[in-house]
Amino acid sequence: MTLEDKREHAPLVTTPSPELLRLEGALEAARDRYRDLYEGAPVGFVTLDAEGRVTEANRCAHALLGAADGALEGRPIAAHLTRGSVAALNRSLRQVTERGGTVAIELEVAPRDVLGPRPLRVDLTPLGSPGRGEGCRCVLVDLSEVRAAHAYNRTVLDTALEGIVVCDERGRIESFNPVAERLFGHRASDVIRGDLRELLPERYRADYDRLLVPYGHGSGSLTGSARREVAGLRADGTTF
Repeated sequence: MTLEDKREHAPLVTTPSPELLRLEGALEAARDRYRDLYEGAPVGFVTLDAEGRVTEANRCAHALLGAADGALEGRPIAAHLTRGSVAALNRSLRQVTERGGTVAIELEVAPRDVLGPRPLRVDLTPLGSPGRGEGCRCVLVDLSEVRAAHAYNRTVLDTALEGIVVCDERGRIESFNPVAERLFGHRASDVIRGDLRELLPERYRADYDRLLVPYGHGSGSLTGSARREVAGLRADGTTF
């Protein structure tokens, strides 16, 4: 082989440009930041294949499902759920992979201690186009603290010495404690989701909109942080 032949067959060696090296370094740094955010997120991230097997999960997902780090990958997520939750997950997984969209459901992690099942909210979003059976991504949120807070608030309301009526920003009644039941003569089940104005005498209903003072992002309360005296209307038509 001549020298010219050797030159023709010699491998081409190129030196990356400074700009290419800079871009590669920036890309690697971005990947590291994404991985840190993914692994350190306060919610669980899980990727499932079309059969419900875990292909990827972050640290929070392992903790929420009661699994050791790295123990979820390759296993069915159903192995960590109660029987009723498995059926609900399978229905939602089929719906998401076949029709697309995002589905939100509540599931329970199978109990591993005396505390019982752990409630989770799970949002499922399909991977790729619907109908291709590519699985889905899931976001897992622990509902234990939320339910504990609701239970605490319910205890406070139920044991209060005053009548308490809680409504949303549009005046729809959300909570009606036992003292309020005695004051108004209504059962809570009869007024929940009803209109607050039905508990006010006619003379106050015309001024009703001014009683609800909006604040924050779409929420409201009676006169904000101030107090206003209004009469209440009992079920028998009398006022107090």
